[in-house]
Amino acid sequence: MSAARAIVKLTEPDYAGSYVVVERRQDGSLVLEPESVDALVEEFADRVITEAEQDDMFRRLDVAADRDDRASA
Repeated sequence: MSAARAIVKLTEPDYAGSYVVVERRQDGSLVLEPESVDALVEEFADRVITEAEQDDMFRRLDVAADRDDRASA
């Protein structure tokens, strides 16, 4: 199983979605990276998940897939 990742959920319309905290700087600021489909698949691939986790996973996958599609266009 991969190490636990810190996930931040933003609700501001232009930035809404889940982001992975990739760095926490000494001044307290955070460096965020959008969740990717590949990272989500890896997170949930090797364990049994609850129904609530499944709902959350599919919601996050939908947002990540839309973001991945926009990035490749």
